[in-house]
Amino acid sequence: MTPIDPNEAIDRFLRALGVPPEQLPGSPEQRRDRFNDMLSERRMLIFIDNALDSPQVRPLIPTRQVALP
Repeated sequence: MTPIDPNEAIDRFLRALGVPPEQLPGSPEQRRDRFNDMLSERRMLIFIDNALDSPQVRPLIPTRQVALP
């Protein structure tokens, strides 16, 4: 199985979280920001499998810090 591009993975995450394709932000940076915003509102476990290297995984890790109870 060939690993997917991180930007494609974020697109898939956003669509799975309910963002319609026509409402996906234009740039990869805007999509990542939207992904981070959506994750800051919920608790989620992200399982990343079949990763090639850290540059492929790093964009998929939320950057907003959230306090856990």
